[in-house]
Order: sequence, then structure tokens, then C-alpha cells
Amino acid sequence: MNKLILLLSLTFSVTFGADLFDYLIPTFNGSINIRNGYDSNVLRLSQQEQQETAVDPRSLGSMSTFDSHYWRIGGSINANYRLSGRNQSLTFRWTPGYTNYTHSPEKKYSSSSFEVDYSWGSYRHLKFKITRLNDYHLRTYINRDISSSLLANCNFSDADHSLQVTLPAIRRSYFAILSGFLQRYYELPFTEFDLNIYYGGIRFSQSLNRWLRYSAELKSGQADNISFKNTARASQMDRSYRFIEFYIPVRMKNLIPYINETGISWRGENRYYLFEDISDPLHSGRSHFDLKTDVWLKKDISDNLAISWKLRYRFRNTRSDFDWVQELKSFTQIQTWFDLTWQPDF
Repeated sequence: MNKLILLLSLTFSVTFGADLFDYLIPTFNGSINIRNGYDSNVLRLSQQEQQETAVDPRSLGSMSTFDSHYWRIGGSINANYRLSGRNQSLTFRWTPGYTNYTHSPEKKYSSSSFEVDYSWGSYRHLKFKITRLNDYHLRTYINRDISSSLLANCNFSDADHSLQVTLPAIRRSYFAILSGFLQRYYELPFTEFDLNIYYGGIRFSQSLNRWLRYSAELKSGQADNISFKNTARASQMDRSYRFIEFYIPVRMKNLIPYINETGISWRGENRYYLFEDISDPLHSGRSHFDLKTDVWLKKDISDNLAISWKLRYRFRNTRSDFDWVQELKSFTQIQTWFDLTWQPDF
């Protein structure tokens, strides 16, 4: 019996050993990214709020200015397994990062994502992704549960889970269907803002030729305020909202001499809060439109090293039945940064 088992094992190893070795041993690649940037409005203050800091600067927290230099270090590690038929593959991708604002000691946070990507051909993918954002500092707010003047830091953390299916469309194009569940939970004493956000969307992407590629994505969903009426006095207001979001990036290769890629994108969100109470004009019936416009340039220094520059202009327009609410909650922001990306050989 033992000899029979040994013979079957040797036969299995000779027949399938090489293939199993190929399948079980992945190919690795990855990158290291260093970012150096500037943010003109770190706390997203409206013009009215910026003027009020001249009288009461406590809302700035430990900051002495509205803007700040910041830096980020991150990267990615990919492990790719080739499966049967060579058209199938399984990729695991981990992307960590850490960001620090020089002039805002409270605003430093880590982020990471883990993705599993199964592919069974060109433009055919099934992706599951988990993204984490840890201890993101918004700003300093009044803790109205216990005082009309006592300030506290407002931080939150995100856990985003998404599933996406990609399939080919017409020539050199694909479309994707995605759905997700995002948990946005705040630290004490602001847990009355806790949200469970459900969303779904569709994306279309096409290469018109070798130098021009564009995409269009539409996403919508609803945020449920899970701590409504479950915490302190401030939880008596429902922070639930509905939203619709679009994203349109356009990438052009070799459009400018010595520049490998030029791009422009627009990302917009229209958000409408569900809370209706005439006794609370600050929140009742409020909505806003948030638009981010990005332009960027990318230059490949070598096969493994690239540098890119990006400029972002952000504009949020708040709509309300009260003019003072619109002025209080609308803001503009300019961000710019350089990225240095190195992809070492494995």
C-alpha cells in the first residue's frame, strides 16, 4: 500500500509538478511613492469663517495659518498568480500610505487598501477592495452636548468595501459595474455623525487611439446616520443624506514635448440632506455641490522612475433657504503637489 502511494505521488509530481510550481509561485512588482505638496485651505473654512478667526482663532486648533505644506509616503506591493490557460490570473495588491501636514499637527493620518483582482481575459475582471482611512482630522468644533463654547477635535475613520465587475465593450473599451459599503465613524465626542454609506455605479472607459483615453463614471447612494437619537443631545438631528457623483478623467500621451502624459479630470458630488426642521435652519433642507478639477503632467525619467505634478481646484457651493448658511458653508481650496514614483525591479 505504501509503495502504491509513493508511486502515485511520483507520477503526480512528474505530470503536474512544473505547472503547480508556476501557479503557486507568484510574480511580484511594486512601487514607492513620495509626495511633496501644498494645501491652501486645510480646514475647509469659508471666507466668513476665515474672517471670524481674526476675532476668535480657537477654531484653527493648533494652526496659525489657513494653509500648510504636507508630505506623503506610500507605495504598493502586487503578487500575481498565473492560472490555468494563461488567460486567467489572480492578483493581490496592498497599498499603504502615511500623510503629514507640517503646519497642522492634528492632521496626520495613515491609509491603506487591499485588493483581490481575478482576471479571465482582456478587460475581464472581478475585483474586491477594502480601503481604510485612519484618524482623519476635519477641524475643531464646539462640543454642544456639554457647552456652547468648549472646543474639541473632530476626527473620523473610514472602512470602504467595494465589488466591481469589468467586461469588454466596443473596440479598445470596457464598462464596469460597482457597488460598495462605506462605514464612516467619528471619534468621541462627535459620534452623532456616524454613517453607513451604500452606493452603486457604472463606469465606461475607452482608448480612442494610442495617445487619448477617457473614462466616465456615475455613482449614487445614500448615507444613513446610524447614531441618530442614540447618543447625546446633538444626535437629535438626522445627518442622513442622498448623493450622486460623477468622475470624468481624460489622459493624453505625448501631447507636450518631453512630457509623457497630460491629463485633466472633473469629480463632482451633489449631496442633499434629508433633515427637515424649521427650528434648525443650519441643517434643514441643506444641500451642496462639490466640484474638484485636476490637471496634471507626468514625465518618465527612466524605465523605473517617474515624476508628476498635479494641480487641484476645489469649489463647494452650499444651497439653503438662508443666505447666511450658504455663506457659512461654501468654500474654495487649492492643492498642488509633486509625486516621485520608483518601481524597483524584482
